Amino acid sequence: MIKTINTSIKKTIFFLLSIALSKLAYTQGTTCAGATSVTTNGACTSAVTITDVTIDGNATVCGATVTREGWYIFTSTGTTATIVATANNRNVAIELLSACGGTVVGCDNTTTTNGTDTETLTVSGLTNGTNYIVRIVNVGTNDLNFTSLCITGPTNPPANDACSNATSLPCGTSNLAGTTVGAVSETAPSGCASAFGVWYTFTGNGQSTTISSTAASGYDHEIDIFSGSCGSLTNISCVDGAGSGGTENYSFSSVNGTTYYVYVAYFTTGSTTGAFTISRTCTSPPANDDCSGAYSVAVNSSSTCTSQTGGTVLAATASGVALGSCFGTADDDVWYSFVATSTTHSINITNVAGSVTDMYHSVYSGSCGSLSSALVCSDPDVSFVSGLTIGNTYYIRVYTYTGTSGQTSTFSVCVTTPPPPPANDNCSGAYSVSVNSNSLCASTTTATSANATQSQAGCTGTADDDVWFSFVASATTQSITVTPGTMNNAVFELFTGTCAGLTTYSCVNNTTGATAESSSIAGLTIGTTYFVRVYSNASGGGTGTFSV
Repeated sequence: MIKTINTSIKKTIFFLLSIALSKLAYTQGTTCAGATSVTTNGACTSAVTITDVTIDGNATVCGATVTREGWYIFTSTGTTATIVATANNRNVAIELLSACGGTVVGCDNTTTTNGTDTETLTVSGLTNGTNYIVRIVNVGTNDLNFTSLCITGPTNPPANDACSNATSLPCGTSNLAGTTVGAVSETAPSGCASAFGVWYTFTGNGQSTTISSTAASGYDHEIDIFSGSCGSLTNISCVDGAGSGGTENYSFSSVNGTTYYVYVAYFTTGSTTGAFTISRTCTSPPANDDCSGAYSVAVNSSSTCTSQTGGTVLAATASGVALGSCFGTADDDVWYSFVATSTTHSINITNVAGSVTDMYHSVYSGSCGSLSSALVCSDPDVSFVSGLTIGNTYYIRVYTYTGTSGQTSTFSVCVTTPPPPPANDNCSGAYSVSVNSNSLCASTTTATSANATQSQAGCTGTADDDVWFSFVASATTQSITVTPGTMNNAVFELFTGTCAGLTTYSCVNNTTGATAESSSIAGLTIGTTYFVRVYSNASGGGTGTFSV
């Protein structure tokens, strides 16, 4: 008996609870206090039918009598909003309120007869981020039966829409999601064409920095790099070219403590916006970025590069050492040192690869902080430096010739020791040449300029491989002929005086290539010794054999 009563009570409680839950579901959205939330710019509500005849708001909307009503609430995303309600075989109207029981902001009842009715209410003067009440009513005698409710409004500007609110972009940022959707029409300064963009900022740390941004499909964007402060920016670069959905990259050496700004926007002044990702990578300069960190290079005992020291200009910065008579842009120079084991060495830049292969190098004596003027400046990857002091340390500076930042070139440095120069490398060792008694060169002196060093400036061209000869004049006019073997572009210069005090008497360079140079020279003094210097009129090349 007790069990039967308990079962009956349980059934009664379940029945009453079901009615209560049914009533709650039935009254959802039928009062202002129970308004259903709708997301601005979100999905439209699904079809709904409301049969409740209790009226919670005004008895009329736009002059029409209300018979059924549904209540909704949304948060504005700007100062305007558009509300669209669609009914099926009904005559509906829209009323917008500032709050429950508040001021009527607007109403719409354009269609006044039953049918497929779409009402659109657009209002302005709203307060961004404020809640507003939407009341959808049926002005006929039937239940409220509408198929959808959509609310749209302006998209809030991104948080970094203004330079003053730039998002921090630290080293190691990888594919940070960003968007220009909702950005105001702020055009980048300093001539970059982009507009409707957003801002990022970071402080330079002296490292090489790469900014990379990839746009979503259909969005053609640009990245603009600046230094300075908002309102007083200096443009570094405007980077565009990847096209719709592409990736833009810019690499440069940042200055420690300098503030930088990155502006991401549509590639021109149009109002197109879109999504993107942005990254920042930083690379420390190489250890030999400055003279004080110069890598030591072993000197090869022969002319073969058996031992080499590798390097790169990736992330290298300008050391600030003046170029002097050298050329190129040393914005990514790196340093090496070697101890001379001979008075002449050859500097070789080998295994060049990477973003550019046009390397430049120079050689200095002295010490870091007080280097001499460059002993050698060379765009070719091979140079000879002479007049060295055995046991002294010398410094090699290597950089890309171009001024374009962000280069990744790699290479090796090799210092070799050429064979000893010929015995007649200087005037004091001049080879004596016999004078022929007639116009036939029955007696000649054969020599080479290979491994020769420069004794003084040339009368024409580059005398970096000059060698010396002497003869005693047997007549007042004599013919001198230099016939190349493997030498190219021969030059000879005739001197009067002694090795301690020479005066140029004649300079002969009438032909090019392997053609003989010959000249009949008058005004000589019989019995006087004259000196002849021979060299190839070509910087760093053309050396070889010849006869006098």
